[in-house]
Parts: sequence; C-alpha cells; structure tokens
Amino acid sequence: MYVQNSAELNPICVWDEGELKRVAIVGLDGVNLKNALVLVKSFGARNLARILSKGFISESIAVPPYTPIIWTSIFSGVNAGKHGIFGFMKISRSKFPKLMLNTAWDVHYPRIFEILSLHNLKSIIANIPLTYPLDGVIRNENLIMISDWASPIQFIHPRDICERYREHLKPPPHKWHQATNVKKYVRIVQNFLQHRLEMYYDLLNRTDITLLAVIFSELDWLMHRIPRMIVGDDLNLVSKIVSLIDEFVGTLMEQFDLIVVVSDHGFRVCRRILNVNSALAEEGLYRYKLKPNFEKISRTLGNLTASLDGDAMSKISGNIMRLMSNVLSSRVIKLFASALPDKAKSRLPVSIEHDLLTSKALMIEPDSWSIHLLDKRKEIRLKIINVFRNAEGVKLILFASEIFWGNLIKFSPDLVLIPDDYTSFSTSISRSTLEDKIVGDHHMKRMLLLYGDHVVKGRINNEITTFDLAPTVLAYLNLPIPHDVDGKVLEEAFSISLDVRKLNYSGVYRTVKKCKLASYL
Repeated sequence: MYVQNSAELNPICVWDEGELKRVAIVGLDGVNLKNALVLVKSFGARNLARILSKGFISESIAVPPYTPIIWTSIFSGVNAGKHGIFGFMKISRSKFPKLMLNTAWDVHYPRIFEILSLHNLKSIIANIPLTYPLDGVIRNENLIMISDWASPIQFIHPRDICERYREHLKPPPHKWHQATNVKKYVRIVQNFLQHRLEMYYDLLNRTDITLLAVIFSELDWLMHRIPRMIVGDDLNLVSKIVSLIDEFVGTLMEQFDLIVVVSDHGFRVCRRILNVNSALAEEGLYRYKLKPNFEKISRTLGNLTASLDGDAMSKISGNIMRLMSNVLSSRVIKLFASALPDKAKSRLPVSIEHDLLTSKALMIEPDSWSIHLLDKRKEIRLKIINVFRNAEGVKLILFASEIFWGNLIKFSPDLVLIPDDYTSFSTSISRSTLEDKIVGDHHMKRMLLLYGDHVVKGRINNEITTFDLAPTVLAYLNLPIPHDVDGKVLEEAFSISLDVRKLNYSGVYRTVKKCKLASYL
C-alpha cells in the first residue's frame, strides 16, 4: 500500500492490491453488556446472542457516561480534551455568557467516517451526534448522512437521496419525559424505528460503501421512560423493537466483513434524585430567572382569541406578554414558583432559565455530571467541593484535569460529580435538594463487541478504553491511524496481524475545516 498525504487539499490517496474490507458499526445507545444479556435472555435476539457467544467481548468505563461526549470519543479515538465536545450545550466565552448548542463545527478532531472520506472511501452514517450542520463535516461528498435525533433540523444528504426518503424522515420521539401514556409512546418509538429501517435496508443495496455506522437511540429513550425494563420487567412492551434491531444486525452479518456492536453507556435504576442546582442555590452560588413561555401562553390564548382577527389577537397577546414579564420579575412570584411541586410548576406558562450573569456555578446538563464555574476564584471552587463532599448521593468529586487532557481542556467543565449507585442528578430547582423517585439513569459501564473475519472468540479482561474502536477499525481496513490518537489498536481481538501505521491527519483536517467555515460564514 502506498499512502500519499498531499500538501494541498486533495484527498489522501490509497492503493491496495487486495479487496477492501467492509465494516458495519451498530451503536446501541444505553445498552451495556448487562443490559444486552437481559434482552437476549428475554427475547432470544438470536443475532445479538450469536455475536455474544462467538465474538470478541469487552467492557470499559465511560466518565462521564454522556451521549455527545462518548460517541464523539468512540468515533474519533480521542478524549474530549482533544475533540472539544463536553456536552450538547456549551457556555459562550464572552462578556455576557450565554448557552449555545454544540454543532459539527465544534468537533476539532476527525472521526472515522471523515478519515475514510479523506482516503476517498464512502460511508453511510445515521444518527451520529454532532453531524449538523452538514458543512461542518469534512469531505461529506463521500458520505450518505441521516441526521441524528438531536439535530435542530432533520435532514438526509445528498439531496437526491433526501427526495427519495423524505417520507421516512419522521421527527425523533426523544422527549420521553413528556410521554404520559407509556404504551402509546412505545408505539410511536416503534413507528419511528420502522421508518428509519426502511431507509437503512434500502441503502444497503449500495456496494461502494466501506463503512456503515448507525446508532439506535430507541432503547435509551425507553429505559429512561420505563426503568423497570433495566431489570427485565415489562420487556413485553418493547419486544418488537428489540426484534427489529436484531433482524437488522443479522442482515449486516451477511453483508459486512466486520461487525462492531458498541454502546456509549449502560443503564441503571436509581431511587433518588439530587437536584444539583438547588444545592448550589442554597449556598448562594446559583441563580435563575423566570420568563414567559410563549408556547404555553399561545396554547392558553388560542381558544380565547380564535374568533378575533390577527391585529386584535396580536394586541391582546402583546399586552399579556408584557404583564407576564413584569409579574415574573417579582421576587415573591419567584419564591412561590420555586416552592411548587415539579408537576405543578411544569403547568405554569413560564420557563426557568439559568441566570449566567449572577450565578457563580451551575450544572447545565444532568447527564454530563459536570459543574461549570462562572466565577473561577479558588474560594468558589473550594466552597462547591465542600457542598458536595458530604452530600448524600455523591460518591466522588473529580477535577476536569483528572478525566480530560489536550489543548481544548480550557473549554471543559471544572468539576465532575460521580453519583453513588442509587442516585441520579437533576438540574431542576425544587423544594428539596434530594428527592425520592425511581428513575432510569446512565451507568458508566459500556460494551464493545466484535464479530466477523479473523475475530477471536472470547471475553478478555484487559483494559479496553472508549478510544480503541476508531484506531482498531482503521487498522482493520489497512489504513493509517491518527498519529496522536488516545486509543490503541485491539490486535488481540484478531487472529491475523494488523499493519499499524500512523499518519498526521490533523493538518489536513484543520485546513479543510477552516476553509469550509470561512465559506459557510
């Protein structure tokens, strides 16, 4: 094989006399080895069971076990200190800080499918976080992309394929916390999955694809909504969903040389919730503000103004909005709202927002387990550590530098709280800091299964990391791995020798992305 790294922006070229292998990566969001064994025991799931019995099985720990961080690490092979994603949201670094959504532009390290594209190899990727907007993914001319559930806009790339599958591009039913009827919600999730699978099966007819990468988020949503599933109860509700995913895995086993089944985290049942921002607020470290929720107000006003013309309705709505804004600035109303139960609070036509100008610290996303300091003084940090050092439900407090490393750690959160086995975190402002409630929550253990040509059967106890999949897949495809990747090639998983070579992709990646960003803006 000859590898040429062009000094210009041409793709990196690869020549190989042998036939190029094909790899399928199936992401089971939220399903670790223990969760997978529960599904296999309950339903058979014969294809997943075959992989578990004949494939290479490994487990590792993900800290924090949060979807955007871990999936980006899985596909890039580096920690968040190098790829730059510490959550779905970030705090802008400005005089007036605000919360912003992370996008593909914020990913600072090439992922597997982008590296393959640099080698002029084609991939199909579906439901991969941080692939929006399309222009933020380099060399996307070699990609067929179906947006992830968190994308602000659902899309399919390229355009001609989008027209072909438009009817299957349904809104992702990821708002499990809003589902009041469990059976109805399961039906909605199943319908969404069936539409997605219609696209996936049809796209498998393409023979020019080297990599297929699909993440299934359905079981994650359902374990959040139905915690009893985690211990094997009420699984009859999701039997069809498990069967549909397992059948798809079986089809991939017939068409691809290497099958990878991987998860970002597992699930556990918790019996209490620690409201982190409430604990910070009690110490004067966190503040919030109430604002009118225009969507709720509009629904309330809908029937009242249905018979009015547009100008009259607009005038009435505007007056009510101004009145609400004035009322909600009252400290009395704020105290009243904070004292309400969460269910009653959710019915008020208001939204609770972080006050980033007056808060000293806050937790933005509970699944990130992370606290951001807006006031970086040492005494503030120590005060927060003292708040949670003896807090019930917190097992350990870590500094960001103990988890992340790299030139982007400056954008990381400051502290990471590790909960005990029975506690889930929340960012709610509630009457009590600690509440008794049964919920499904993320578990740090995650799995990596390999099955296919030359894969060694058996389970190993060696230290496997979140970062090992990307270099292993690249080496299996006889491609160079990134020179500064954090993971290692899992050579022990194969009965053949893999040719491990390194290449500096970073220069080309940064240059291409910089040029794309300039044209995008």
